[in-house]
This record gives sequence, C-alpha cells and structure tokens, in this order.
Amino acid sequence: MNGYAPRLYFETWRWAGVLFYIHAGKCPPSTGTEAIVHTKRPPLAIFDEPHTIGSSYPRGAPC
Repeated sequence: MNGYAPRLYFETWRWAGVLFYIHAGKCPPSTGTEAIVHTKRPPLAIFDEPHTIGSSYPRGAPC
C-alpha cells in the first residue's frame, strides 16, 4: 500500500455536507498543506450583523 486517504465527516450544522480528505503515504508528489473553505449562511442569525458568504484558500508550509 503506497497511500491512504480517509474521508471525514463532522456532524454539525456548520459542516453539514462538507467532506474532508487527508492524503498520506510514501513519497507523495508534493508536500504541503492546503485547504479550500466555502462558508455557508447560518440557520439562525443571532446578531444583527450581515453574514458574509465567500471562500478562503489558506496554505500551510510543507511539513
């Protein structure tokens, strides 16, 4: 077996329907951390502030 990629789910309203994959193995073609986050509108607005919906693309340094 050269690699492993488990699929993770989080059972909360904020992460409902969002898949997380962690890829690991011997000699991957690239080394680093990358995440793409698409935010959703919350089901209940607690504050009067408008909620911004958008995307975030954080990148981490190679491990």
